Amino acid sequence: MPFKPTLFVVTDIETTMRKRIAFDVAWRIVDRKGREYGSGSYVIREAFKLDLPFFAEKMGHYFEIRLKYK
Repeated sequence: MPFKPTLFVVTDIETTMRKRIAFDVAWRIVDRKGREYGSGSYVIREAFKLDLPFFAEKMGHYFEIRLKYK
């Protein structure tokens, strides 16, 4: 029987200032040795209609980075 490593999903969620609405969800799948099996990020643009993110002054730069890795 082949060895199957235990995998972990590590998440990072960015929220807005007042209403704590999630607008960016990122994840990475790794094993105990740190080998990466997958990763991704999803931006929920509709959240910006309801509230501002913590770092509103950096939003332009934030989307430049996200679009670069798409």
